[in-house]
Amino acid sequence: PELQVFVKLSMTIALRLTDLIAKKGPSIASLRKYLGERGYAVINIDRPSHIINAIESGLDEAATLDGFRFPPIDKDFSYNDAKRRAFCSLFEIGVATFSALTHGT
Repeated sequence: PELQVFVKLSMTIALRLTDLIAKKGPSIASLRKYLGERGYAVINIDRPSHIINAIESGLDEAATLDGFRFPPIDKDFSYNDAKRRAFCSLFEIGVATFSALTHGT
């Protein structure tokens, strides 16, 4: 089953994040089509590089954790710089994607 998922994803055309940020019509149309047909879309984080760096550093740090929960349920919690940058980057991708989806509607 895992191999089937990998093959399916590897055959999926990745949409460029920069095209979604620029609200390019063909990319928006493809995003809507993929979400409607498959329930997901693959987005290539081609730029800006700060997003890639933030996610990579967040993932590197996450590899050392025993567990993780967002939002946290503990009263005493803190996010270090790597976690903040990773969350901000994922939020930026989410905002760009949602903005592209709602563009022109």
